[in-house]
Amino acid sequence: MKKLLTLFAVLLVLCLNALPALAVEAPAAQDISVAITSPVNISDVPIHNDDIEITVTNNGKTTYRDLSCYLTIVDAGRSQTYPVDEFGENAYQTRMIASLAPGEQTVVTIPVRVMYVGQFRFTASVMDYATNQVYTGAALNVMMTATSNLNKNLVMLVAAIMPVVLAAAAFLLSKGKTKAKE
Repeated sequence: MKKLLTLFAVLLVLCLNALPALAVEAPAAQDISVAITSPVNISDVPIHNDDIEITVTNNGKTTYRDLSCYLTIVDAGRSQTYPVDEFGENAYQTRMIASLAPGEQTVVTIPVRVMYVGQFRFTASVMDYATNQVYTGAALNVMMTATSNLNKNLVMLVAAIMPVVLAAAAFLLSKGKTKAKE
């Protein structure tokens, strides 16, 4: 029994010492951070024109050169992506950032024209051509709702009158045919 308790104690000590080796290391902060800073969200009706402002910050210790900033668009309701050129003639073009020193940030503006109804997510990304690393920020929620130009009172009036008009027309047409047979 004493040997069993000793063996159990040794195994317990070994397991407790192994736990720090199994601990997951926290992910390192990215050198480049990307964030869509304006607008915070878009909730409108088509056609909506806006400028997407993207803030790119160098959090690292080295200067980055030849960065490229661009948009990606996902249609959440239809589970598909869209070519960005469908959101304006200038939305699909990448914006070059020639140099970004440590601690420096720059704002990139990309104009968009939203013409579709749906739930979209716009994401901004920055590519470092030297390392082929892509940095992406949080998505911008875009909700475009359908509009209706119908006059509600006119629709209700036509819906109430049409059955009466159709019944009267059917009565008059059928009455005329019965008189012709006599």
